[in-house]
Amino acid sequence: MWQKNGQITHGLGPRAHRVFAALHGRIASGEWLPGTKLPSHRELAVEFGVAPMRLRQVLGLLEEQGLVSRQVGRGTFVRQAAIAAVLIVGHDQTLNAFLAEYIGRTGYRTLLASHLDDALLSPDERGQVVA
Repeated sequence: MWQKNGQITHGLGPRAHRVFAALHGRIASGEWLPGTKLPSHRELAVEFGVAPMRLRQVLGLLEEQGLVSRQVGRGTFVRQAAIAAVLIVGHDQTLNAFLAEYIGRTGYRTLLASHLDDALLSPDERGQVVA
């Protein structure tokens, strides 16, 4: 990944970066909702005037970023956006509640654990997720 004129190009050339930005924009804006099947890579290649191989590279980058899921024989689908989480480990419930609220205001989910051993459990096993 490198920058050119303030834009991160992810190692893509200018045409591929334009395609990446357009597809990313459609997903980010909600034009393509989670679960939406994207047009085939060939159709998208024709729409953007790039080679099908270049479009596959762009889709691969979108997949690496977790925005789409490619399924062999089925197509490419928009994935549900994952919200990053912050894990709080501590005994003080008042402090934990304060931190959870503060962190939640920044757009992150908060996971709580009272002991370090509990922190190693999966969120489902822990059962204490604060939105």
